[in-house]
Amino acid sequence: MDQYAIATSLIGDVYVAFGASGVTCVELVRTTTGFEESYFERLGRPVRRAKSVPKVIARIIERGSDPSEPSDLTYDLSSLSDFDRRALEATLRIPRGETRSYGQIAADIGSPRAHRAVGAALSRNPVPLLIPCHRVIRSDGSIGEYGMTGPAAKRLLLDRDMRLSG
Repeated sequence: MDQYAIATSLIGDVYVAFGASGVTCVELVRTTTGFEESYFERLGRPVRRAKSVPKVIARIIERGSDPSEPSDLTYDLSSLSDFDRRALEATLRIPRGETRSYGQIAADIGSPRAHRAVGAALSRNPVPLLIPCHRVIRSDGSIGEYGMTGPAAKRLLLDRDMRLSG
């Protein structure tokens, strides 16, 4: 059975769910009942409360992911389409302190005209903060939208990334 616990992030407390195949979900804290119900609806399996988030996950939520730092962390993205998984995997490779455009991600995954589809895929990211979709911006350099509370949160995360990358 999957488990979840609360972790503290720069943009607020988040539920982090994880199971045998890896991290399955990161979501802003609302109500426990609401989280458990929505989790079951999305993934078709129950989730139960754990005492804490594993340390490696908590560290990445606090500091942001960095592909140059080795980690045994895995993600269960089995509920996503192949395109969405490829977009998220490309996003995971963006170093802390750097950004890529939606078009660059589309080109990286072999679909150079699919920048809007990349945006849609990132909006479905089940593990934001861990797979850093906040590092993907518009081609004009503006930050664009962010599903976890909006552009202000995205700016906070990008600023943190820049501070920690130097």
